[in-house]
This record gives sequence, C-alpha cells and structure tokens, in this order.
Amino acid sequence: MRRLLLVLAMAAASCSAMNPNPNPTPTTVAGKHATTTTTRKAAPPTPTPTTTRSVYYIDCPAAWAADAAPILKGQPGYRPELDRDRDGTACEAVRS
Repeated sequence: MRRLLLVLAMAAASCSAMNPNPNPTPTTVAGKHATTTTTRKAAPPTPTPTTTRSVYYIDCPAAWAADAAPILKGQPGYRPELDRDRDGTACEAVRS
C-alpha cells in the first residue's frame, strides 16, 4: 500500500511538472456542481514587416545608375515627371 501511494505521488508530480497549467478541478458550491476555468488571452498579431521604401530619383540617369529603370507606375521611385509618354513606365530605354 505504501509503495502504491509513493508511485501515485511520483506520477502526479511528474504530470504537474510537464503541464504547468493543469485543468482546474471542479468545486461544489451550495450543493451545485461548478467548474472554474482559466482562459488565456490571445497573443496580439505581430505586425508584418513592410518592404516598401520611399525612393526618389532626381532624373532617369540617376535611376539607370541605380539599376532601377524602367520604373513601373506603383513602384517606389515612380513619378509622372520621369514618364515622358505617360504610359505608366518611367525611365524606359529610348526607342529608335
């Protein structure tokens, strides 16, 4: 009997060591069966890193030197002043 109690005590200790937040035990309140529960707060969502940077090219030779041309409308560095024919592509190669 003593050995059985020792084994049960050791098993209970190892279970609580593996699960630091065990389920709460039911309690009896005024003759009614009630349970207490613990709720965990959800972790706040981690912000996604943005890879969009603000880029400004003073002119097309600067964009060409940075190996960024041609620049499409919506991409960092695009601005209408660099788009000669207003087709949505700035600093495109000169057409012959």
